[in-house]
Amino acid sequence: MSKGPAGGVYRYLDTTASPGGYIYRVTEVDNGGAESDLSQCLVEIQTDEEQRNAVIAAVGIVVIAISAVVGGLILDPYAV
Repeated sequence: MSKGPAGGVYRYLDTTASPGGYIYRVTEVDNGGAESDLSQCLVEIQTDEEQRNAVIAAVGIVVIAISAVVGGLILDPYAV
C-alpha cells in the first residue's frame, strides 16, 4: 500500500505470485506519457517450510537469550 502525492491509496493483490522475491512499483503516467515512480516495495514470499524454519530459529534465539539472562543472574557474585 502506498500513498500518492494527492493522498490516494493504492492496493494490489497478486494472486499469481509463488515463493520468491518480487519488486512492485507504483508508477504514475501523465497525459503526455511521462512516467515517474511513486513507490517501490520489495516482497519476499516464503514457502511453508521456510516460515516454519524462521519460527523455530526465532524461538531458539529467545531460549538462548533467556538462558543467558538466567545464567548470568545465577552466576552473578553480587546478586542478593
